[in-house]
Amino acid sequence: MNDKDLEKIKIIVSDVINSAVKDFPTRKEVEDIVENIVENKIESLAQITARGFEEVDKKFEEVAKGFKEINKRFETVEADIREIKEDVNYIGASLRETKITVSEMEENFIYRHEHEDLESRVKLCETKLNIKSGR
Repeated sequence: MNDKDLEKIKIIVSDVINSAVKDFPTRKEVEDIVENIVENKIESLAQITARGFEEVDKKFEEVAKGFKEINKRFETVEADIREIKEDVNYIGASLRETKITVSEMEENFIYRHEHEDLESRVKLCETKLNIKSGR
């Protein structure tokens, strides 16, 4: 092979390489494509994240609403407990008064057998003294 043949081969190889490479994007085009992909991915991730935060916000609102309902229930329960305490205090006071009344009644109380004994004694006295009974 001579120099001319080598030169022809060089030209043919160069043409083949140039025709194969001409469809490849330039460095700037590759950078633009990569930047576009990255921007799209970042935008997509930002949208996904935003939707996630919206869902979390909704869940927090539901939880807050649940806590408000629980607080209302506790307020009702606390009111009921206050009412029960008042009732218990009233019952306690009533029991103390009843106890005092019963104690006073016991002081003036006479048992049946004592009454019957006393009645028989009075009847005996009335008989001996010839007094008619008030009955």
